Amino acid sequence: MNQFTKKTSPSNDGAETGRRTTPWVAGLIFNVLLMSSIIFAAFCIQVHLNDKTEQLVREAYDLAHRDIARLQDEGIWDINRSLAVPEVIQRIAVIASSSSAGYGDFVNQLTRGHARIAFRLTLFPAIVQGNEAVASVCSALDAVNRDVESFDVVVIIRGGGSQADMQCFNTYEIASAVAQFPLPVITGIGHDR
Repeated sequence: MNQFTKKTSPSNDGAETGRRTTPWVAGLIFNVLLMSSIIFAAFCIQVHLNDKTEQLVREAYDLAHRDIARLQDEGIWDINRSLAVPEVIQRIAVIASSSSAGYGDFVNQLTRGHARIAFRLTLFPAIVQGNEAVASVCSALDAVNRDVESFDVVVIIRGGGSQADMQCFNTYEIASAVAQFPLPVITGIGHDR
């Protein structure tokens, strides 16, 4: 199902106030109140959105679609996704906060000794939340680009946190820089706590 529906309750005079649908977008995250119950051995989930949440969802959806349309109009939407990822990835440029758990987990997974491949990781430190994050991530991408022949891929990592902490990754500036990057860009953007 690619739409969610908000049913409005009857008004005080008994007239139905209507039914609105808002298109669903893959990857859209928002806060909802979930209540589940078992009815005749079937699992049922009810999702209740208040007007404020619905407005925020609609605004995020509209902004994302405007940015995607802009990237498409500029002819850059498919550039990075069309790049071939090497069969064996060894030289990895990592954009992350050096102190983040996400970066630590990534390094541990690659260096535990289970793999028969030696990896060369080069960290390009970046601020990954707050007012300076967009400029910092774009600056790190620029730094990788100055030595692009030394790497097979770029990995951008941001561990878990609140949705507000990860908003910088929803900006046109980062999307545009990634879309035009000359190496495949792999992202590991964390979950909402």
